[in-house]
Amino acid sequence: MKEPHMRRRSPSRHGFTLIELLVVVSIIALLIAILLPSLSKAKETARRAACGAQLHQIGAGLILYAGDYKQQLPPGNATLRPGNGIDANYIVGGAVPMGMAFLITRQYIPQAEVFYCPSWSHPYLQYGQVNVSSDAWGHPVGGLGGWPQPNEPGPTLYRGISYMYRSTFGEQFNEPAHLTDRNTAASALVADAWYRRTVFFGGPELMGVSFGHVEGYETLYLDSHVAWVGLGADQMDELQPTSLGNTNRLWWLQESLWADWFSNP
Repeated sequence: MKEPHMRRRSPSRHGFTLIELLVVVSIIALLIAILLPSLSKAKETARRAACGAQLHQIGAGLILYAGDYKQQLPPGNATLRPGNGIDANYIVGGAVPMGMAFLITRQYIPQAEVFYCPSWSHPYLQYGQVNVSSDAWGHPVGGLGGWPQPNEPGPTLYRGISYMYRSTFGEQFNEPAHLTDRNTAASALVADAWYRRTVFFGGPELMGVSFGHVEGYETLYLDSHVAWVGLGADQMDELQPTSLGNTNRLWWLQESLWADWFSNP
């Protein structure tokens, strides 16, 4: 009896050849190169939207504050510490709030995390962070930082935020702004940090580095609307002074920057 004919099977292939693997890797790399800019742009668009929403919340807090203080907005550095700039902050020694810090200390806004733009990337001027080295212009470790989280001590000297607060609308008089100030639709009140905060808060390794939006700033105006101020890279460089002497204690210069760059929403 003959054995049944056994049909031979062709040997199966396992894996890929080196050339095939290289082709697949090249295709994946090409797709990543094509998609990454789009993904980055989409993420920044989402961060801008979140930033605008936070500014709306800040605007609501400012309106509530003004309603209790005869339409006067919170006094900022220019009023309480003349010549020291227009960024909102909080001096820990003596518990001195300035600018938008009043919204937290007087409970018009429940959570200070809203004061930090999602695109803001400074290493320690962040919610719940402090500086971990003494390179912050000679300040001790833990001296500078953001607002502390609940039940946390926070920085020992100074709390900073990522938004700038314009506490007056004149070059000569450091009076707090009012909701009834002139030309409200064109009067910028709060904006993303629009000069290099490292001029004040950062050692030499951070000098000249920007930590916010790349192509402009979200801005809150006195009539409570929020608008994006788009700028090119060269304009961004012009807007941001690069030395301490060009910004700190020169209130007139800072006020002129507000007027020049944010007067047209």
